[in-house]
Amino acid sequence: MSRDVAQVFADIDALDADKFVAHLTPDVAFRFGNADPVIGRAAVKEAVVGFWATIDGLTHHTRNVWEFGDTEEPRASRTANPLRFVSGK
Repeated sequence: MSRDVAQVFADIDALDADKFVAHLTPDVAFRFGNADPVIGRAAVKEAVVGFWATIDGLTHHTRNVWEFGDTEEPRASRTANPLRFVSGK
């Protein structure tokens, strides 16, 4: 598990699910947007891989990181590049 927020976002932006989930605790509770939370690294990996399949790239820019004991709360702006779908019909 890593607390290096810059590296966490770099691994997300590289769309590297294995490296991303290695930053998380084994029993992580992860909520993306307004979706139901998923529990555990395997479930997080499945969720992010599913989302990443719908975009063509992702970029995060860290604005602030607040630390509270063993918890970090990053604030970042992000840009997702949507896939361009081509219909065969």
